[in-house]
Amino acid sequence: MSEPTNLEWSPPLCGGKRVDFAAAEKAAAELGPEWRIPTDKEWDTVIDRSKYGPAIDTGQVSDVALGWHWTSTPCPWAPESAVFVVGTDYGFVNGNGRYSVCFVRAVRAVPGQ
Repeated sequence: MSEPTNLEWSPPLCGGKRVDFAAAEKAAAELGPEWRIPTDKEWDTVIDRSKYGPAIDTGQVSDVALGWHWTSTPCPWAPESAVFVVGTDYGFVNGNGRYSVCFVRAVRAVPGQ
């Protein structure tokens, strides 16, 4: 399990429903300019692969839907059309097209922590 970071995680966005990447970006931006979709490395700070269902440190991120969640990290083989996604049930990372639907959370940096 990872050490806590200086990130604040939003509650589930889009009513907790799966959405495409454009809707995910819009939902994160609507929270304010400091909020954004997390990178795959930021998701790694809360993934806990010693457990499953969810494979998440629920002390840092609560109310986690099981399934794929968007990251903002582009896939190197198709950066214009695909990003990495994180599966919160087992902690897997995979590539996915931006047209697919996944859950979305946002993060922001919390200064001074």
